[in-house]
Amino acid sequence: MISILILAGHWLIIVLLSLRVVTRRWPVGVSSAWLVVIISVPFVGAGLYLLFGEKRLGRRRWGRMRSVARAFMAWQSEWASATAGATVDTGFDPAAAPVAGLAEALFGFPVRCADSIQLFDASDRLFDALLADID
Repeated sequence: MISILILAGHWLIIVLLSLRVVTRRWPVGVSSAWLVVIISVPFVGAGLYLLFGEKRLGRRRWGRMRSVARAFMAWQSEWASATAGATVDTGFDPAAAPVAGLAEALFGFPVRCADSIQLFDASDRLFDALLADID
């Protein structure tokens, strides 16, 4: 009798949490991963979802997050309009223009040529370069 109640409780939890996951409209991979966790691990999967799956913000934190996001968007648009007339460095590769346009459209910041990126294959080189940049 107890095992039937435990099984019924488990299936009830699976159905309810599965409906919750599906109605959240997350990307398919995220929803599928949570469904696998909820279904495959009895009770523990549901607990993991309840602990980590839901993003809960209080009203004050939600308000703070919205105000910071608004301030950032205002700063971003102000910065973009201030640098709109800036000339592009002649060293900018014209073949990279479509990628630069995509990056600007996605992030809202124009691509600048003066920036550089360096990839490291060892951590000691990374820390040496980091220390050199700080000095």
